Amino acid sequence: MPAILLGRDPAFNVRMQADPEFFLWGLRFVANALQAAFRANTRALLELAAVSKSWLPEVMADTGIAFDHASSGKMILHESVAACDAAADLRALKASLGITQHVLDRADATAIEPALASYPNDIARVVWSPDDAAGRPDAFCHGLVEQMRVPVTA
Repeated sequence: MPAILLGRDPAFNVRMQADPEFFLWGLRFVANALQAAFRANTRALLELAAVSKSWLPEVMADTGIAFDHASSGKMILHESVAACDAAADLRALKASLGITQHVLDRADATAIEPALASYPNDIARVVWSPDDAAGRPDAFCHGLVEQMRVPVTA
């Protein structure tokens, strides 16, 4: 937090203000960083993602929206075993919601994704989620807007 408040964290741009609403926002921000809030928020987001994922095939079939959708899975690279172990609780939470994840070593991950062979940094463990998909959200949203503009005929 000190680095953020002093403007030394490039990921955050917070301008201190003498404003009660800003102070309350700061308190809510800190409260949501606590472990219980993190778990509740993560669970809510994962549940929303599961619902969205279940609807996506029907939406894609009904609308024909092109948004570079690919179901190639996702890998999270860990430089140390300790870093991977530190995320075990999050993996357990995801598993409790039916999300498939596998912890792999570098060799097994490289067998799935050959580009890792030329990755220069250390890889001690890889968490692979084979069912994860990706796409361009901007193209998906633009496609939805276009669908709403077109009159539906029966």
